Amino acid sequence: MAGYDRCLVGDRAANQLAESLLRFETILSLTWLNGCLNGRRWFDNSSIVLILNKMDIFKRKIRKNALKAYFPDYVGREKDYEAALTYIVAKFKSQQRLEDNRIVHIYFTDATNIRGCQAMLQDIEQNMILKESARQKLGEHKMIGVAI
Repeated sequence: MAGYDRCLVGDRAANQLAESLLRFETILSLTWLNGCLNGRRWFDNSSIVLILNKMDIFKRKIRKNALKAYFPDYVGREKDYEAALTYIVAKFKSQQRLEDNRIVHIYFTDATNIRGCQAMLQDIEQNMILKESARQKLGEHKMIGVAI
């Protein structure tokens, strides 16, 4: 999240957050298409876990560096944390194809907040246990994790 205003190390023209969005789209597409192409829908019942990290840095930086300078289609209030966060979450959600009905669970964290990370991981684990229980009753279910 904190890289919304930074370029990639090897490519000064590429934005770190834009690259993360592209990677997320690729992961969603590959796991979805892989099942289609092989005749097996391995990931049809998979949940996706998206972890957006460095929220503390993002919150601090968004007050100084307007999101619109890096994402011209942003129309929210300038330097507004909540509006910027809503926009970015919508950008990630928009990477999912309409016909892809998998659930994307989005978590927000600061890697330096150990208790917060532990609580998040426990929540993810609890979700996996619930999904596994449902899988045993209704059929196969997997969870795919993606950290951005």
